[in-house]
Amino acid sequence: MKKSSKIVSGFSLVEVAVALAVASFTLITLLALLPVGIHSYRDADAQSAMVNLATMIVRDLGATPSSGTSPRFGFSIPPAGGTSSGVTPQTVYVDASEMPAGTYPYPGTAPTAKSIYRISVFFFPPATAGQTMSTVARVLITFPANADPQPKMAPTTYSNMFETMVSLNRN
Repeated sequence: MKKSSKIVSGFSLVEVAVALAVASFTLITLLALLPVGIHSYRDADAQSAMVNLATMIVRDLGATPSSGTSPRFGFSIPPAGGTSSGVTPQTVYVDASEMPAGTYPYPGTAPTAKSIYRISVFFFPPATAGQTMSTVARVLITFPANADPQPKMAPTTYSNMFETMVSLNRN
């Protein structure tokens, strides 16, 4: 008679428990990092939109005739010898379409529920008329728009911002 011996191979209960513990720890760690990744994505998306918005503003200001009003956003560029707006900005609120939001008294001058970004532009014209200096504009874009709803003051409360300076040659 022949004896048949079957060797059964497999994982022990301890090995399965250790493997499940390692897999659970890895999965929990990855799930804990998910909110950080989403927050980073949201900030990067807002920063990218603000850079695009700043590019539109600079082009809008560059297309504005001397001492005129910009066609898209309605910023009034002061003439040489005019008053600097270094303390009081011209403010416009824009929605997701990157167009000024609201209608009263002028589009974009007051925050609405749809406002996403706040654009504050400070103008520094040459001190006297006839100078061959450029008008300098400081463009500050903040997010969210309604975090600091005082349009006649520089924003102080925001979670994300982008700032640039532009020199407007009006000579």
